[in-house]
Amino acid sequence: MKKYNAGIIILVARTQILKKTLKLFYENWNYKYDYPVYLHTFGKIISKKQMKEINDNISKNIYLKEVDYGVPENIKESELFYNRTYNDYVKNRFPKKRIGYLHVLRFSTNITTFGEKGCFSKEMKKFDYILKFDDESWFKKKIDYDLFDILNDYEMATAYADGDGVPLKIQKETRENIWEFYKSYIKKFGYVPKSKILRDALKNNDENQIHNLSYKCGNCELYNIPKILEYPIKEFLDFANEYGGDYKYRWGDNEVLGLFAYTHFDRPFYDFKFKEKDIYSPSLPSIYTDGYAPSPGDKLNVNTNILVYIFIKLKNLFKKFLR
Repeated sequence: MKKYNAGIIILVARTQILKKTLKLFYENWNYKYDYPVYLHTFGKIISKKQMKEINDNISKNIYLKEVDYGVPENIKESELFYNRTYNDYVKNRFPKKRIGYLHVLRFSTNITTFGEKGCFSKEMKKFDYILKFDDESWFKKKIDYDLFDILNDYEMATAYADGDGVPLKIQKETRENIWEFYKSYIKKFGYVPKSKILRDALKNNDENQIHNLSYKCGNCELYNIPKILEYPIKEFLDFANEYGGDYKYRWGDNEVLGLFAYTHFDRPFYDFKFKEKDIYSPSLPSIYTDGYAPSPGDKLNVNTNILVYIFIKLKNLFKKFLR
């Protein structure tokens, strides 16, 4: 059986659901291929005991990489997204304790940066193809072919696109100033986008058109790294990192990399449509996936605190009793 020079990344915060996530991923796909899996964490949150259990019960080909992380020096604390209290999304859904999510955005967007602060580990540089998915990803059914096959024909692929039904208001609240960033990028480097939607948007200075683009899901992605490096990805990511939209405005990797793809690729990405086919879901149903993923140092999360676990259990039982 042919195998690609490929590796898999899971950025882990929900440690209590990790073993189940891995078990289903291997049962439904990776036992056939045994591609190496690299668990990335912000700091030390996975114990040696837990890693031994994972290696003994699932695969020896699973490795742990602790990522150095932190707010970039060019971004002031006052500029961070959670301080934008004029924004309803921030007021209702983004307290300061969610700063870890901003670290995740920097990590997930910089797909061709290895071994640097907040980015993929240096070991990932040796792979041509990378699959990255979230620690709560639910591989629900058997996949009987190599997912990496699609990267023979595409630079990027996604489990599903635009499948989460995020209201337009929230999209706009988490894409603040991304249009101004994009216009400045095009002006500085003189590119003409491959996408007609973006060409028309630039011609008419119509910011709303960026919301009409289809974006990858952001929680299960495949990347053909050598092919992507044929395009000016470093130039783009350097420009995006300097602008700091991930930390300042909560721009997702789906939008940022999506704009790059729609600018430079003939086909921005391949959509497996796994959610529509009931093959994949972004979140395993579990008490450990309730609420926000824990940020580094978060002591009041169901994954890190037994008292929070008990409280949520009792709350769920009470809700069930009232039905």
